[in-house]
Amino acid sequence: MGFKCFFLASLMTLGCIVAQGALAQDTSSISSQLGWDELYASRLDASASYKEAVIDVKSAILSLEQYTKPYIPTISLSTSATSPIKIDSTGFTGGSLVSSLGFEQVLGTDIALNVPIKMASNGSLNLDDPNVSISRKLFTEGKADRLDAEAALLNAKALLKTVEDSVEITLANEILNEKYYNSLLEASRKNLEVLEKVKKATTDTTTLRELERRILEAQKSILTATKALEKIPAEVKENLGFLLTNLMSLQGEWVKGIESSVPETSLSIEALVLSLQAAEKRQAFGLLSYLPNPSITAEISYDTSARSLDWALSFSLSYDVADKGKRSLEALKRKEYPEIYRAKLAEAKKSLSEGVRTIQSSIESLELDLKIQRLDIEDAQDELTIMQALYEGGFTSEENLVIVQIDLSVERLEAEKIEYDILMQKLNLAKYFEIGG
Repeated sequence: MGFKCFFLASLMTLGCIVAQGALAQDTSSISSQLGWDELYASRLDASASYKEAVIDVKSAILSLEQYTKPYIPTISLSTSATSPIKIDSTGFTGGSLVSSLGFEQVLGTDIALNVPIKMASNGSLNLDDPNVSISRKLFTEGKADRLDAEAALLNAKALLKTVEDSVEITLANEILNEKYYNSLLEASRKNLEVLEKVKKATTDTTTLRELERRILEAQKSILTATKALEKIPAEVKENLGFLLTNLMSLQGEWVKGIESSVPETSLSIEALVLSLQAAEKRQAFGLLSYLPNPSITAEISYDTSARSLDWALSFSLSYDVADKGKRSLEALKRKEYPEIYRAKLAEAKKSLSEGVRTIQSSIESLELDLKIQRLDIEDAQDELTIMQALYEGGFTSEENLVIVQIDLSVERLEAEKIEYDILMQKLNLAKYFEIGG
């Protein structure tokens, strides 16, 4: 009787919720463990996709700033192409440096102030003729270019968010799997140990077949749990208690608001809207595909020797009379891309809506499964109470009592698994509601 009481007491602990198990950790051991933030940051730092996505975002920001911050200059210092700094057999012969202050995309115009500095062989410095140049294409599409740059930034942010979501969900899944399969492995081993002891003392053929079936099920569960646990990284195993505490604390904030209406947009959808606007603007200027687009440059220079201003206005262009169909292809792109982006936008909105509703439907189904499972647990508990009374009264065998006890432990583990599945589905759903990126 003492062994059976101990076995029953151990089974009754299997249904404890994750937070209770985690909070029972010794405080001193938790303080030395890795938490969610540290492990999540470590995963990101080890991810090539994440690092590449971060660089893509920075590159897109830099490209967009050409249009949003044209007032920020570029400053450069270079040697002169016609008079480089030179040292020959006679020694240092001098040369020229060119300092330049430039502004790009100021109303579609590039502005540059160049100040050459002559270096004489004796080391003295003198200003050469400074000049200011203003250049631009005759036909510019700055608004469309800016929209494309904004779309590129949103796409880069969307990719970065996808990588972050993937790392987050993978880590959460590993933590929950480690907890569940540990519970399954421990319960299955205890069940197997009890079943084998009971089997040795059983002579009834029918009961032996049932015990044998339960033994095989326990062995299969042990194998399943062992294989699943082998896939869990060591850092999750070593810090499970602390990670569980963190995960249960964070998940409430992550899934807040997911019961609200279906989101109508995402970073990718917002990027498609901007790309469509840019394509529509280019479609309106479809003739540019067939026209030469000369560059116009106005230059003012100051002759330091004569102390006089000179100016010049120049045009430059390149036009292929026969271009193997390149201009007609460009014209076709300007014509078709608005429709292409409209189709992509419609598909993206439909995919977003269907993706959200599919996960919501899965959550609803799992929540119903959990309610059913809790009823099954209540039934199993009632059956165990009755069987315990019958056994104590001598009206049933120990084998029947053990089978009912094991059934209850299996039902509780199944409820735990459903709870974890619901949480994972909610985490998958939450990523659709975090539009801000």
